[in-house]
Amino acid sequence: MSLAEVLLALTIISIFTLAIVMVMISGMDLNRRDGIVTQTTMFCNEVMDQNARLAADPKQFDNLAARGLTLFPNQKEYLYAQTVADYTPDIKKVTVAIYYQDPF
Repeated sequence: MSLAEVLLALTIISIFTLAIVMVMISGMDLNRRDGIVTQTTMFCNEVMDQNARLAADPKQFDNLAARGLTLFPNQKEYLYAQTVADYTPDIKKVTVAIYYQDPF
């Protein structure tokens, strides 16, 4: 093998190695983001379940109210806001918005 062949082989191997490393790094970042989306969805379901319990009780139905930005307990990265629209005396639309601050 000549020096040119060795250098060409090393260049090709380096390019493929770099591509594999970049795919691995991208996969790790996507995995982290997926975890954040999963946790955010879990928090949203928690808030909506609380609202569903309130709505199921006729005495508590009138207590469904809008909330400004509120912290989740023990979660400093997550905030949520809740809006309540009254359409009729028996129908309310509750909207929950989850906000996440990425510390990275």
